[in-house]
Amino acid sequence: VFCDGTSSPSKRPGLCSAVGRSASPAIIQAEPDESLGDVADGPDRRWALSVEVKDARLGDEVLTYQSILPCTLASAKAYMILRADGTAEAVGDPAFGGRGGAKGVKAVQSTHTAFAALLNDGSVVAWGDKNCGGFPAEIPAEIGQIQSTDSAFAAITLDGRIECWGDADRGVIAVQSTQGAFAAILADGSVAAWGDANEGGDLSMALPALKNVVKIQATESAFAAIMADGSVSCWGDLDAGGDGFWSANGEDLYGVVDVQATRFAFAAITSSGTVYACGGEAAGGDLEDFITDAVAIQATEEAFAAILKDGSVQTWGNSSSGGDCEAVRDRLVKVREIQASGQAFAALLEDGSVVTWGDADCGRRCRP
Repeated sequence: VFCDGTSSPSKRPGLCSAVGRSASPAIIQAEPDESLGDVADGPDRRWALSVEVKDARLGDEVLTYQSILPCTLASAKAYMILRADGTAEAVGDPAFGGRGGAKGVKAVQSTHTAFAALLNDGSVVAWGDKNCGGFPAEIPAEIGQIQSTDSAFAAITLDGRIECWGDADRGVIAVQSTQGAFAAILADGSVAAWGDANEGGDLSMALPALKNVVKIQATESAFAAIMADGSVSCWGDLDAGGDGFWSANGEDLYGVVDVQATRFAFAAITSSGTVYACGGEAAGGDLEDFITDAVAIQATEEAFAAILKDGSVQTWGNSSSGGDCEAVRDRLVKVREIQASGQAFAALLEDGSVVTWGDADCGRRCRP
């Protein structure tokens, strides 16, 4: 592949688009093209690039190509060259991060106008527009991963903390965790995950659907994300809810307004009041009686409870964790709210009284 490094918008952006749309990650080797005459650093420098595509599924080492696109997404103002030896160099408009670089680079990310590079020693360097992340925060811990929105960076430390810099309004929105992994909602509605792949640290299978995410819920080893359009995507341990929800006709679930979680199962409620469950059967993943008139759901560690439109309650899951409310069913009328401890539920009625059920040692006994 040959790249003309002049400032002509009809050439360099064309290569950037072609490489950026590669079906597999690419290793890009770059050296000044001496045959064209070595031009000093600047907009007229020419490069000869060789691109080696490797399939990540085969376990090959993969280095990534990054480009910065202006807000119009019409052309590239700067792009990153990441050599196989770990040397990174940015080329293009300095105002868009096109003047900078680093050695010993492990990974790179970009905002609209800045680059950040994660180094092998766990530190981060950044350059470009300071308002969009071109100047990194001081992070007193080793970093395992970096992510970006269009104007801010987030560094995920090895001890599980998140540090952000750049536009303060465009960083990390929320973080959830399983026993061995974290998932963070970024300001652009995307999701970053890290940690044990078997417990939700690998979201590659769910990634195409994770757009405009508004909430993430977690079991012990799986995540569920609700999108703005009411769809849901799950990933992680299949036996703990990672297999996801399916509607009655076998299609993807839409119209979801809330998801709750026990240790090993998820329950979702739609705007129409229909409830769906997935995950471990013993922890509420198997909803035997179809619910179509719920207004809210709540969860203990191994059971769910749904408030129905008529003010009654339906439960399922482990009976010792509140999954069986038969003993107090006749008292569960005109229920206004339900809260939960680890193994018991408490229902607040319209008359101000409280009804409890589940494990007595976890809050079932209630003395108003």
